[in-house]
Amino acid sequence: MKKLNLIMVALALVITSVTSAAVVTEDVKNNSTEEQIRVLLENHNLEISSDQNAFVTFMLNEDHEIVVLTVATENKMVEKFVKTRLNYHKIESLLVVGQEYKVPITIQYEA
Repeated sequence: MKKLNLIMVALALVITSVTSAAVVTEDVKNNSTEEQIRVLLENHNLEISSDQNAFVTFMLNEDHEIVVLTVATENKMVEKFVKTRLNYHKIESLLVVGQEYKVPITIQYEA
């Protein structure tokens, strides 16, 4: 019986430590934040032949500046463009400082 209790306690500790260490990324639900990001990405001069999709993972630093963590796209020009336009630009937002957020973006082809 003692072994069973010991195993149960050990299992509970492992489960709680694994779940507490998991990194959670949240989708951006704040329309104001989405709009500010959209404005920052407007008027591109990229030479692309079709719409380009990407997922941007970012966080806000203590100065409420965007810090781009990753840009998931196959197009390196789009990745560089997004990082250049978004990194360290200050935004007004209710997002939590230090929390990771993920937002889908589309860079539209302009004929």
